[in-house]
Amino acid sequence: MPRLDHDQQRLKDLGERLFGAEFHGKLARLSLVSRSYISQIVRGDRAATPAVENAITAGIRREIKRLREALNAYEKRE
Repeated sequence: MPRLDHDQQRLKDLGERLFGAEFHGKLARLSLVSRSYISQIVRGDRAATPAVENAITAGIRREIKRLREALNAYEKRE
């Protein structure tokens, strides 16, 4: 396996921190980047381009917003 560059390693670390070792599918669903492309990045076979990084960031932000809204709705029912 090739050594990961800084951006590939960052993506792998992020995915593992958010979802554990099997993060590829969950991160793909959030970011709308294909699971295979994410897998190729974290294997060191493809570059983590700015467009992919932006898609992942945007997807995570959407999920945070969704979770925040759900929590707020839950807390209002107390």
